[in-house]
Amino acid sequence: MSILSEDERTAFVDEQLKVDRIHHTVGVYNNDSHTTNGVLGEHLKGHIEYNLTFRPGRAFFLNGKCLHDGYLSLERCLQWEKKLEVAPQPKHTLPYW
Repeated sequence: MSILSEDERTAFVDEQLKVDRIHHTVGVYNNDSHTTNGVLGEHLKGHIEYNLTFRPGRAFFLNGKCLHDGYLSLERCLQWEKKLEVAPQPKHTLPYW
């Protein structure tokens, strides 16, 4: 269950890959602990692929949108999206974790 459909997610990611900026990503575990990264545009595709492949239980957000819900419920994903609306834009955090 994801907030974005597969087609919407693909379109959103494709749009974000065209934007040269620092992208805000957040990985959220079921206990609400989370990691935040500021990802350079040239690293974004690999960063997304890594997180969706190797962190399947963790919800993954890109620029405030839930790309993968992991073990979070729809309600909790929506809460995190709301929380991320007001999150400050990070500086790049290379190396990414």
